[in-house]
Amino acid sequence: MLVTDGVRRRRLRLRVGPRLADLYAGIDDPQVKRDLDHAAAESLAFEEAYKGKLAALAERPEAGEAALAQAVSAR
Repeated sequence: MLVTDGVRRRRLRLRVGPRLADLYAGIDDPQVKRDLDHAAAESLAFEEAYKGKLAALAERPEAGEAALAQAVSAR
């Protein structure tokens, strides 16, 4: 069977990163809800802190990418 580069890339993508089964016992695992609730809270906090401000941070010559990276990593 001929395996193309596209097929190889798709297979590699499927293997990269953790599998949910490695992190949770199942969909009913209480940790799933805790993790989703935590992600939602972090998303709201990020929005409150940076909504309407990211464009200005990106345009600042002294900050630029560093300020954007700091905004993302601060959460």
